[in-house]
Amino acid sequence: MSAFRLFVLCLLVSASVLAVCAAPLSFSGASVALTILPDLTPPKMPSRAGIVSARLQERLTAEMRSHFDLFVYVSKSDRGPLAQRMSFANSRTVLKRTD
Repeated sequence: MSAFRLFVLCLLVSASVLAVCAAPLSFSGASVALTILPDLTPPKMPSRAGIVSARLQERLTAEMRSHFDLFVYVSKSDRGPLAQRMSFANSRTVLKRTD
């Protein structure tokens, strides 16, 4: 094993030990917790209303928006966040969904 690989391995082991211990450090009265772990939280999914709003904004023309005040979005899909959902949108307000 080369010296560089050995150095990297030692560095990773040291970081792992510090991460597992998460020992609080103290510097002149200030307390700091050292944690070296990746953020494993899943990315936040947009709300159903946000997805429907984005789809309506993509598909509705300015002429359609000017002639109609109420839009009904019906999803026939059998899977996904909008599966079997119906949503109502006013031309200038936020969407309201029904289950």
